[in-house]
Amino acid sequence: MKRVLLALGCLAALRGQTQVDLRNQSKNVDFSAALATTPWKIGTTLPPLCNVGAAFFNTTAPAGANVYVCSALNQWTLATGGGGGGGGQSVTFATGSGAPTGACTVGQNLYVDVTNQDLWFCQNTNTWKKSLTTTNTGPFTLTGQNGTNPGAPGLGNTSLFFSSTAKVGQSVDDAGGIATMVRPTDCSAGSQLVQKVNGDGTVTCAAPAGGGGGGAGPVTRFFQPVGSTASNPRDLWYSDGIAASCDTGNTGVHCFYHWFEDGATHHAAVIDDTVPGGWSGGSVSVTLYYQGTGNTVQWSVASACQGNASTDPPAFNTAQNLAATATTAGKLYATTLTGLSTTGCGAGNAIYMRVQRVDSTGYVNLTGASAVYSIP
Repeated sequence: MKRVLLALGCLAALRGQTQVDLRNQSKNVDFSAALATTPWKIGTTLPPLCNVGAAFFNTTAPAGANVYVCSALNQWTLATGGGGGGGGQSVTFATGSGAPTGACTVGQNLYVDVTNQDLWFCQNTNTWKKSLTTTNTGPFTLTGQNGTNPGAPGLGNTSLFFSSTAKVGQSVDDAGGIATMVRPTDCSAGSQLVQKVNGDGTVTCAAPAGGGGGGAGPVTRFFQPVGSTASNPRDLWYSDGIAASCDTGNTGVHCFYHWFEDGATHHAAVIDDTVPGGWSGGSVSVTLYYQGTGNTVQWSVASACQGNASTDPPAFNTAQNLAATATTAGKLYATTLTGLSTTGCGAGNAIYMRVQRVDSTGYVNLTGASAVYSIP
C-alpha cells in the first residue's frame, strides 16, 4: 500500500512540473539532431524592451542586415562582421524589387532596386534614402535619352543625360532649363583665346575683344572727326567739300565736321577702321554724335571693305538711314544704326563708313562717331 501511495505521489509531482530549467537541469545538451532550432526571437519590428545578450531576427530587413543583438538595456544593435582587419564594420549590399523596407544602420547598408535601377543607402537609423536613379526621381539622376529631353527633376535636383539628337551631354534643372556640356576646345592658335559655345554644343574660337585681350564681347571704336587743328582732319580722304572746324576756348580745342546741306548736293565724309581678327559676321552698329540745330536731322551710313589685292576704291553697300531726330540748338545728340550692312567684309579687312546727310536743313556739327562690332 505504501508503494502505491509513493507512486501516486511521484505522478502528481510530475504533472505539476510544467517548465524545465535547462540551465540547471541539463548538461552538454546537443540540439544538432533537432528538426528545427530558434535561438532568438523572430518578428517584423524590434521589440521595445530587451536584456543585454538577447537576439532578434527581423524578417523584413534586407538579407545580411536582419540579425540584431541587445547591446545595452533596451537597445538593439545590428549584428555585423568586422571589416578588412581594421576593426571597422562591413557594408551590407542587398537587392530587391522596388524601394527597400525594414530596418537599416547608417553607413552599413546599401540597397539596389533591380526593377527601377535605383541605389539606396541608410541615411538615418531605419531610414532609407535614394542616392542615384535612372528614372528622374532622385537627388541625382543619370538618364539616357534618345531624342526627347527628360522632364524637370524634383525641386533642388538636377538631371544629367546624353542627348543622342544633339550628340552632347546636357543637364536639366528643376525648372526644366537645359544646359549643354561640351569638351573644351584649344583656341590658342593665332591669339584666338576666346571660346563660344553654340546651340548645338560645338565650340568656336574668336579673338579677344579689341584684338588684344580683355575677353569676349562687343568691340567699340570711337573716332574724332578732326585732329587738334582745322588743318589736320582725320580720316577725311573722301571729304567732298565738308569743312573741318575747331572751336578754341578755356577748355581747349573742340573739333568737328561742319556739315552744310543745301538740298542740291549731299556731302559725305568717310571714316575708316580695321575689322577685328576674330570677327565672323557679327552685328555692326554705328552711332553718330552731333550738335542740335533746332531742326530735324537725319543721317545715312554706307559701308565698304577692302582686303588684300581688292579693288580700289571699293564699292559701297547701299546706304542705310538712321532715325530722323528732332533737335534743339545747343544740345548734343546720339543716333544709332543697328545692323550695318557689311556685305564683302571679313576679319582683318579695312572697313570704310561713308556718312551723309539725308535731310537738307542747313548746317550740323558732327562731333564724333563710334562703331560697335559684335565679336562671336
